[in-house]
Amino acid sequence: MTNRNVRGRGLGLALGLLVLWGMAPAAAAAQGVTGTVSGVVKDAQGGVVPGATVTLISEARGTVSAPAISSEKGDFVFPNLTPDTYTIQVEMPSFKTLRRSGLIVSPGSTVAIGALVIVHAIHDALGLSGVVFLGR
Repeated sequence: MTNRNVRGRGLGLALGLLVLWGMAPAAAAAQGVTGTVSGVVKDAQGGVVPGATVTLISEARGTVSAPAISSEKGDFVFPNLTPDTYTIQVEMPSFKTLRRSGLIVSPGSTVAIGALVIVHAIHDALGLSGVVFLGR
């Protein structure tokens, strides 16, 4: 190996380490600046609800997040949230819209809100929540 090849490799390694070292503080800072919210959408009988539209509304700014759609397991996640107090809203056709306020997201936090239970609109209007209908 020639002296030129050794110097070239050494210089490349040094530049690579310098770039990584320069990026490390930004990556570390980004981890502690935002928060995450996760949960699962269920119906009144405890079944998961896939396809529900979940949004977060900043209570301080009034801004609305991009929607998250609940998965086939009913779960959703909002990563990289600006620390704030939010109202969470869940919408699904034929279900009553659910709104829950006072959700506090702190820097570096992961808020697992568990199950958000939505009620069928027709059941709610008739006062039939929790009633099981049996066929003949």
